[in-house]
Amino acid sequence: VILAGNQREVVVKAAELASRAMRKVFVKTMEKALENDDKVTHQEIATRLDQHILAPASKLKAKDYVDDEVKVRRKPWVQSGGANVIGDKATSNQDSLSSDVILCNLELTYEDASVRIGRTYFVDPTKEQTRNYKALEGAYKSFLAALVPGAVLGEVYDSAAATIKDKLPGVTMPGCLGVGSGYLLNEFSAFKLESGNTRKVEAGMVFTISFGVEGLKCTEKDETLHPALFKKGAYGLLIADTVFVGKDGAEVLTKKPASNYDESFYNINDEEDGDDDDDDDDDDDDGDDDDGDDVKMSDAQLARTMSMGESR
Repeated sequence: VILAGNQREVVVKAAELASRAMRKVFVKTMEKALENDDKVTHQEIATRLDQHILAPASKLKAKDYVDDEVKVRRKPWVQSGGANVIGDKATSNQDSLSSDVILCNLELTYEDASVRIGRTYFVDPTKEQTRNYKALEGAYKSFLAALVPGAVLGEVYDSAAATIKDKLPGVTMPGCLGVGSGYLLNEFSAFKLESGNTRKVEAGMVFTISFGVEGLKCTEKDETLHPALFKKGAYGLLIADTVFVGKDGAEVLTKKPASNYDESFYNINDEEDGDDDDDDDDDDDDGDDDDGDDVKMSDAQLARTMSMGESR
Protein backbone atom coordinates (compact mmCIF):
# COMPACT_ATOMS: atom_id res chain seq x y z
CA VAL A 1 0.00 0.00 0.00
CA ILE A 2 3.06 2.26 0.30
CA LEU A 3 3.94 3.79 -3.05
CA ALA A 4 7.39 3.20 -4.50
CA GLY A 5 9.31 4.28 -7.58
CA ASN A 6 7.15 6.22 -10.02
CA GLN A 7 3.87 5.00 -8.50
CA ARG A 8 3.10 8.35 -6.88
CA GLU A 9 3.48 10.06 -10.25
CA VAL A 10 0.98 7.64 -11.77
CA VAL A 11 -1.51 8.21 -8.93
CA VAL A 12 -1.14 11.97 -9.42
CA LYS A 13 -1.90 11.57 -13.15
CA ALA A 14 -4.94 9.44 -12.35
CA ALA A 15 -6.17 12.04 -9.86
CA GLU A 16 -5.68 14.82 -12.41
CA LEU A 17 -7.75 12.92 -14.96
CA ALA A 18 -10.55 12.41 -12.45
CA SER A 19 -10.46 16.09 -11.52
CA ARG A 20 -10.67 17.09 -15.17
CA ALA A 21 -13.66 14.82 -15.72
CA MET A 22 -15.41 16.40 -12.75
CA ARG A 23 -14.65 19.97 -13.88
CA LYS A 24 -15.00 19.69 -17.62
CA VAL A 25 -17.89 17.23 -17.85
CA PHE A 26 -19.99 17.18 -14.71
CA VAL A 27 -19.68 20.80 -13.59
CA LYS A 28 -20.16 22.19 -17.09
CA THR A 29 -23.12 19.89 -17.78
CA MET A 30 -24.70 20.87 -14.46
CA GLU A 31 -24.14 24.59 -15.05
CA LYS A 32 -25.59 24.43 -18.55
CA ALA A 33 -28.66 22.60 -17.25
CA LEU A 34 -29.12 25.19 -14.50
CA GLU A 35 -28.62 28.15 -16.84
CA ASN A 36 -30.99 26.86 -19.51
CA ASP A 37 -33.39 24.99 -17.24
CA ASP A 38 -32.64 21.84 -19.26
CA LYS A 39 -34.35 18.61 -18.34
CA VAL A 40 -31.46 16.18 -18.08
CA THR A 41 -31.59 13.09 -15.89
CA HIS A 42 -29.07 11.97 -13.33
CA GLN A 43 -28.44 8.83 -15.36
CA GLU A 44 -27.83 10.81 -18.55
CA ILE A 45 -25.19 12.95 -16.83
CA ALA A 46 -23.56 9.87 -15.27
CA THR A 47 -23.46 8.15 -18.67
CA ARG A 48 -21.85 11.23 -20.20
CA LEU A 49 -19.20 11.12 -17.49
CA ASP A 50 -18.60 7.43 -18.09
CA GLN A 51 -18.16 8.00 -21.83
CA HIS A 52 -15.72 10.88 -21.37
CA ILE A 53 -13.59 8.93 -18.91
CA LEU A 54 -13.24 6.09 -21.42
CA ALA A 55 -12.71 8.42 -24.39
CA PRO A 56 -9.18 9.50 -25.37
CA ALA A 57 -7.73 11.62 -22.56
CA SER A 58 -7.20 14.44 -25.05
CA LYS A 59 -10.97 15.00 -24.94
CA LEU A 60 -10.40 16.30 -21.43
CA LYS A 61 -7.35 18.28 -22.58
CA ALA A 62 -5.14 15.84 -20.67
CA LYS A 63 -1.70 15.11 -22.10
CA ASP A 64 0.67 12.13 -22.01
CA TYR A 65 -1.85 9.43 -21.07
CA VAL A 66 -2.01 5.89 -22.39
CA ASP A 67 -5.72 5.73 -23.24
CA ASP A 68 -6.01 1.94 -22.93
CA GLU A 69 -4.86 2.19 -19.32
CA VAL A 70 -7.84 4.36 -18.27
CA LYS A 71 -10.76 2.41 -16.82
CA VAL A 72 -13.92 3.19 -14.90
CA ARG A 73 -13.56 1.56 -11.50
CA ARG A 74 -17.16 2.25 -10.45
CA LYS A 75 -19.97 3.79 -12.46
CA PRO A 76 -20.23 7.54 -11.81
CA TRP A 77 -23.34 8.60 -9.97
CA VAL A 78 -25.28 11.86 -9.77
CA GLN A 79 -28.04 12.70 -7.31
CA SER A 80 -30.27 15.67 -6.50
CA GLY A 81 -33.73 16.20 -5.10
CA GLY A 82 -32.97 14.85 -1.63
CA ALA A 83 -32.91 11.53 0.24
CA ASN A 84 -29.38 11.00 -1.04
CA VAL A 85 -27.51 7.73 -0.56
CA ILE A 86 -23.74 8.25 -0.50
CA GLY A 87 -22.41 4.80 0.45
CA ASP A 88 -21.67 1.69 -1.60
CA LYS A 89 -25.31 1.50 -2.73
CA ALA A 90 -25.29 4.98 -4.25
CA THR A 91 -26.57 5.09 -7.85
CA SER A 92 -28.04 7.49 -10.37
CA ASN A 93 -31.73 7.34 -11.24
CA GLN A 94 -33.91 8.62 -14.07
CA ASP A 95 -35.11 11.72 -12.20
CA SER A 96 -34.22 15.05 -13.77
CA LEU A 97 -31.52 17.17 -12.18
CA SER A 98 -33.20 19.53 -9.73
CA SER A 99 -32.00 22.91 -8.49
CA ASP A 100 -31.25 22.14 -4.85
CA VAL A 101 -28.48 19.96 -3.38
CA ILE A 102 -26.55 18.15 -6.12
CA LEU A 103 -24.03 15.35 -5.53
CA CYS A 104 -21.64 13.68 -7.95
CA ASN A 105 -19.07 10.91 -7.45
CA LEU A 106 -16.68 9.28 -9.92
CA GLU A 107 -13.93 6.68 -9.59
CA LEU A 108 -11.38 5.54 -12.16
CA THR A 109 -8.09 3.74 -12.50
CA TYR A 110 -5.05 4.61 -14.56
CA GLU A 111 -2.34 1.97 -14.89
CA ASP A 112 -4.01 0.22 -11.91
CA ALA A 113 -3.85 3.38 -9.77
CA SER A 114 -7.29 3.89 -8.22
CA VAL A 115 -8.66 7.36 -7.49
CA ARG A 116 -11.90 8.99 -6.48
CA ILE A 117 -13.49 12.44 -6.38
CA GLY A 118 -16.94 13.51 -5.19
CA ARG A 119 -18.49 16.92 -4.71
CA THR A 120 -21.66 18.59 -3.42
CA TYR A 121 -23.14 21.69 -5.05
CA PHE A 122 -25.94 23.94 -3.83
CA VAL A 123 -28.47 26.02 -5.75
CA ASP A 124 -29.99 28.88 -3.74
CA PRO A 125 -28.82 27.30 -0.47
CA THR A 126 -30.70 28.00 2.73
CA LYS A 127 -28.81 29.22 5.77
CA GLU A 128 -29.31 25.79 7.31
CA GLN A 129 -27.73 24.07 4.31
CA THR A 130 -24.83 26.52 4.42
CA ARG A 131 -24.25 25.86 8.12
CA ASN A 132 -24.47 22.11 7.62
CA TYR A 133 -21.95 22.05 4.80
CA LYS A 134 -19.52 24.35 6.60
CA ALA A 135 -19.75 22.03 9.61
CA LEU A 136 -18.94 19.06 7.38
CA GLU A 137 -16.14 21.00 5.73
CA GLY A 138 -14.63 21.87 9.10
CA ALA A 139 -14.83 18.25 10.24
CA TYR A 140 -13.17 17.18 6.99
CA LYS A 141 -10.26 19.57 7.48
CA SER A 142 -9.77 18.21 11.01
CA PHE A 143 -9.94 14.66 9.65
CA LEU A 144 -7.23 15.40 7.07
CA ALA A 145 -5.06 17.05 9.72
CA ALA A 146 -5.25 13.83 11.77
CA LEU A 147 -4.28 11.62 8.82
CA VAL A 148 -0.54 11.63 9.51
CA PRO A 149 2.15 8.94 9.76
CA GLY A 150 1.73 6.98 12.97
CA ALA A 151 -1.99 7.70 13.37
CA VAL A 152 -4.21 4.69 14.10
CA LEU A 153 -6.86 4.32 11.40
CA GLY A 154 -9.65 3.45 13.83
CA GLU A 155 -8.84 6.42 16.03
CA VAL A 156 -8.88 8.80 13.04
CA TYR A 157 -12.34 7.51 12.18
CA ASP A 158 -13.64 7.74 15.76
CA SER A 159 -12.45 11.32 16.10
CA ALA A 160 -14.15 12.32 12.84
CA ALA A 161 -17.35 10.54 13.85
CA ALA A 162 -17.42 12.32 17.20
CA THR A 163 -16.94 15.69 15.51
CA ILE A 164 -19.75 15.05 13.03
CA LYS A 165 -22.14 13.84 15.73
CA ASP A 166 -21.38 16.99 17.71
CA LYS A 167 -21.75 19.40 14.78
CA LEU A 168 -24.52 17.56 12.90
CA PRO A 169 -26.56 15.62 15.46
CA GLY A 170 -29.00 13.03 14.18
CA VAL A 171 -27.32 12.35 10.84
CA THR A 172 -26.12 9.01 9.51
CA MET A 173 -22.51 8.67 8.41
CA PRO A 174 -20.75 5.79 6.64
CA GLY A 175 -19.14 3.09 8.73
CA CYS A 176 -16.00 3.57 6.65
CA LEU A 177 -14.57 6.94 5.60
CA GLY A 178 -12.00 5.62 3.15
CA VAL A 179 -9.66 2.84 2.19
CA GLY A 180 -5.99 2.44 1.44
CA SER A 181 -5.67 2.88 -2.29
CA GLY A 182 -3.06 3.65 -4.89
CA TYR A 183 -2.68 0.41 -6.78
CA LEU A 184 -5.19 -2.46 -7.06
CA LEU A 185 -7.58 -0.94 -4.53
CA ASN A 186 -9.28 -4.14 -3.45
CA GLU A 187 -6.01 -5.60 -2.17
CA PHE A 188 -5.86 -2.98 0.58
CA SER A 189 -9.22 -3.55 2.27
CA ALA A 190 -7.35 -4.09 5.55
CA PHE A 191 -6.46 -0.39 5.52
CA LYS A 192 -9.99 0.90 6.02
CA LEU A 193 -10.70 4.10 7.91
CA GLU A 194 -13.25 2.50 10.21
CA SER A 195 -13.73 2.15 13.93
CA GLY A 196 -11.65 -0.58 15.55
CA ASN A 197 -8.96 -0.77 12.86
CA THR A 198 -5.62 -0.82 14.71
CA ARG A 199 -3.41 -0.49 11.66
CA LYS A 200 -1.36 2.69 11.44
CA VAL A 201 -0.93 5.27 8.72
CA GLU A 202 2.50 5.30 7.09
CA ALA A 203 4.18 7.87 4.88
CA GLY A 204 3.73 6.98 1.23
CA MET A 205 0.16 5.66 1.60
CA VAL A 206 -2.75 6.80 -0.55
CA PHE A 207 -6.38 6.78 0.57
CA THR A 208 -9.61 7.27 -1.35
CA ILE A 209 -11.82 9.22 1.04
CA SER A 210 -15.62 9.36 1.16
CA PHE A 211 -16.53 11.92 3.82
CA GLY A 212 -20.22 12.61 4.05
CA VAL A 213 -23.51 12.27 5.85
CA GLU A 214 -27.11 11.31 5.14
CA GLY A 215 -30.37 12.29 6.80
CA LEU A 216 -30.09 16.08 7.09
CA LYS A 217 -33.61 17.44 7.53
CA CYS A 218 -35.20 19.98 5.23
CA THR A 219 -36.66 23.22 6.59
CA GLU A 220 -39.79 25.19 5.74
CA LYS A 221 -37.68 27.43 3.51
CA ASP A 222 -37.05 24.44 1.23
CA GLU A 223 -40.76 24.16 0.46
CA THR A 224 -40.45 27.33 -1.63
CA LEU A 225 -36.84 27.18 -2.80
CA HIS A 226 -36.40 23.42 -3.24
CA PRO A 227 -39.77 21.67 -3.66
CA ALA A 228 -38.29 18.35 -4.85
CA LEU A 229 -35.95 18.29 -1.87
CA PHE A 230 -38.73 19.25 0.53
CA LYS A 231 -40.90 16.42 -0.76
CA LYS A 232 -38.23 13.87 0.16
CA GLY A 233 -37.72 15.55 3.54
CA ALA A 234 -33.97 14.95 3.86
CA TYR A 235 -30.71 15.17 1.95
CA GLY A 236 -27.05 14.19 2.15
CA LEU A 237 -23.66 15.81 1.68
CA LEU A 238 -20.43 14.41 0.26
CA ILE A 239 -16.77 15.32 -0.04
CA ALA A 240 -14.70 12.57 -1.71
CA ASP A 241 -11.01 12.85 -2.53
CA THR A 242 -7.83 10.97 -3.25
CA VAL A 243 -5.29 11.75 -0.53
CA PHE A 244 -1.56 11.07 -0.37
CA VAL A 245 0.09 10.88 3.05
CA GLY A 246 3.61 12.29 3.08
CA LYS A 247 5.99 12.57 5.99
CA ASP A 248 4.41 15.94 6.90
CA GLY A 249 0.78 14.85 6.59
CA ALA A 250 -2.07 14.52 4.11
CA GLU A 251 -2.09 16.07 0.64
CA VAL A 252 -5.31 16.16 -1.40
CA LEU A 253 -4.53 15.12 -4.98
CA THR A 254 -8.03 15.81 -6.32
CA LYS A 255 -8.17 19.43 -5.20
CA LYS A 256 -9.88 20.86 -8.28
CA PRO A 257 -12.71 21.59 -8.39
CA ALA A 258 -12.35 22.75 -4.81
CA SER A 259 -14.65 21.32 -2.17
CA ASN A 260 -14.80 24.45 -0.01
CA TYR A 261 -18.19 26.11 0.30
CA ASP A 262 -17.19 29.30 -1.54
CA GLU A 263 -16.76 27.25 -4.72
CA SER A 264 -19.85 25.10 -4.25
CA PHE A 265 -22.97 27.24 -4.45
CA TYR A 266 -25.02 29.01 -7.12
CA ASN A 267 -27.51 31.80 -6.54
CA ILE A 268 -30.24 31.83 -9.17
CA ASN A 269 -33.31 32.97 -7.26
CA ASP A 270 -33.25 36.65 -6.27
CA GLU A 271 -34.83 35.71 -2.95
CA GLU A 272 -32.30 33.07 -1.97
CA ASP A 273 -31.79 32.35 1.72
CA GLY A 274 -28.00 32.04 1.41
CA ASP A 275 -25.44 32.90 4.07
CA ASP A 276 -23.29 35.90 3.20
CA ASP A 277 -20.63 34.96 5.75
CA ASP A 278 -18.49 32.94 3.37
CA ASP A 279 -15.10 34.57 3.69
CA ASP A 280 -13.67 32.17 6.24
CA ASP A 281 -12.82 29.32 3.89
CA ASP A 282 -9.51 28.91 2.14
CA ASP A 283 -9.24 29.05 -1.64
CA ASP A 284 -7.84 25.73 -2.82
CA ASP A 285 -6.72 27.06 -6.18
CA ASP A 286 -3.28 25.65 -6.96
CA GLY A 287 -2.48 28.15 -9.67
CA ASP A 288 -3.33 25.77 -12.52
CA ASP A 289 -5.05 27.94 -15.08
CA ASP A 290 -5.20 25.44 -17.92
CA ASP A 291 -8.96 25.98 -18.17
CA GLY A 292 -8.62 29.67 -18.93
CA ASP A 293 -9.88 29.34 -22.49
CA ASP A 294 -13.04 27.62 -21.29
CA VAL A 295 -14.08 29.82 -18.37
CA LYS A 296 -14.57 33.57 -18.69
CA MET A 297 -15.13 34.20 -15.00
CA SER A 298 -13.62 32.54 -11.97
CA ASP A 299 -15.37 29.62 -10.33
CA ALA A 300 -15.83 31.72 -7.21
CA GLN A 301 -17.49 34.54 -9.13
CA LEU A 302 -19.83 32.14 -10.85
CA ALA A 303 -20.55 30.36 -7.58
CA ARG A 304 -21.58 33.56 -5.84
CA THR A 305 -24.06 34.59 -8.51
CA MET A 306 -24.97 32.88 -11.75
CA SER A 307 -26.15 35.25 -14.45
CA MET A 308 -28.74 33.27 -16.32
CA GLY A 309 -28.05 33.02 -20.02
CA GLU A 310 -24.68 34.75 -19.83
CA SER A 311 -22.08 32.92 -21.89
CA ARG A 312 -18.99 31.62 -20.15
